[in-house]
Amino acid sequence: MDARKTGENEVEVPAWGVRFITAKPVRDGLKAIGIRAHYFNPKAAANHYPVFFVEEIEEPFAWVITFAFSTQKKNSAPIWWRIPKDRKTEVLPKELGVAPQNILLLYE
Repeated sequence: MDARKTGENEVEVPAWGVRFITAKPVRDGLKAIGIRAHYFNPKAAANHYPVFFVEEIEEPFAWVITFAFSTQKKNSAPIWWRIPKDRKTEVLPKELGVAPQNILLLYE
């Protein structure tokens, strides 16, 4: 997702309306970030934001749950959260986060 540097260890994703703390220092020339779908976590201590859920897609061994941050731009595509079937709860969380070490920094 397109992102920009906002601090030594901070990036902003304008389309999502959120900022993430990163484990690695952010260099100049940052273009985007990557977050694997299974890295989103309701128990993450950092980078935690309110979300709303769009759709649940059942796969053979996992659920793909699409969501958006509450601050996300309306025309921005939903984000994928992949969770193993045995970890899906009846009630989905009101917030999701991602650990700083799981933010992949992508440069020019």
